[in-house]
Amino acid sequence: MLAVTATAHAAGPVYDSPEGGFAFVAPKNWQIFKQPVEQYPVLFGPADDSDSPYVVITEVRAEGDLFALGDATLKDMLKDPSNELSLRDAFHTADGRVGIKYVLKASMPNTEYRQVFYFVEGPGTRQFCFMATMADASWKKYDMDLDNMMKTYHLRPGTAPPVNFDEPPSPTEPKSVPSPAAAAAQLAPRPEGK
Repeated sequence: MLAVTATAHAAGPVYDSPEGGFAFVAPKNWQIFKQPVEQYPVLFGPADDSDSPYVVITEVRAEGDLFALGDATLKDMLKDPSNELSLRDAFHTADGRVGIKYVLKASMPNTEYRQVFYFVEGPGTRQFCFMATMADASWKKYDMDLDNMMKTYHLRPGTAPPVNFDEPPSPTEPKSVPSPAAAAAQLAPRPEGK
């Protein structure tokens, strides 16, 4: 069983996962609940007229970097003609690692919604996907809160070497972390099949 500690913080509850090797600060007024079918506890935002947004965290076991993982995940989802990619962007976590964010606009009968995917590195070769789902009408209301949450994401002490953009990655570091300029280059549109 995974242990996650939720403690009070001025911005919101602190989500601390020793087994996952990461921690972050959830948005203010969001709650963390253990769900029996999910690997990690789920975050639930405040309910409003349209819905209650939520975030599911999954560990993704895949070969390759976050950009390839994110692109492969979204490529499958975009096979559905009702899904539309509206954003693909890089961001930095609290410990200086590069993450990637995708925003997908989707629809079901009588409902339009947004799914926001944040892919981040975990300890060692582990990778995580934070998937937020909410009604399209409330997306703008929560987008900045979710972005700020991901900016507080960090690996727990002792789970990975610190990132230093001024020095090349050490041979013991499991993955290199691209600089902001390199991350932007990786996000440039790619020709089909490359």
